[in-house]
Amino acid sequence: CENSKSIPKSMELPNFEGKEVLRINSDFQKSMVKIRGVTTDMKCPKCGKVLGLKKSQYGFYLSCRDYPDCKNTVNVPDEIEFDDDYLETKEIKLKDRIERVQKFKEDRLVHKYGKCKKCGKPFRLINGKKGKFLGCTGFPDCKNTKSYDGD
Repeated sequence: CENSKSIPKSMELPNFEGKEVLRINSDFQKSMVKIRGVTTDMKCPKCGKVLGLKKSQYGFYLSCRDYPDCKNTVNVPDEIEFDDDYLETKEIKLKDRIERVQKFKEDRLVHKYGKCKKCGKPFRLINGKKGKFLGCTGFPDCKNTKSYDGD
């Protein structure tokens, strides 16, 4: 048949008691990890689904596993390092590690730049179109900003 598609050699589709069973080799499973990412204990801030750890040419990042319905991504702080073996695991616990790094960065910013004079909340570092700046964590209620001179 001209419209039929061939099944890759790495897959078998035997008929088992009236049900199709799909066997997938480890190479295919690894390619699925690259597509969906390794499961983490973190939730997508936009849709609430699980975030997956993925690796790009620039390093590791978190991506919503509900792609393409949700295309949200989250940067993994540079202070958290992985080796490629992490991509072989079933689930990675990242939430506590990322929260500790964020708390450390927040404390460092508060120590150096103080808190917002309008609302008293701490600042956070924002990568804007014109470079980095400090924005109040009380946004959108408080739109106070400060210039950032780097660390």
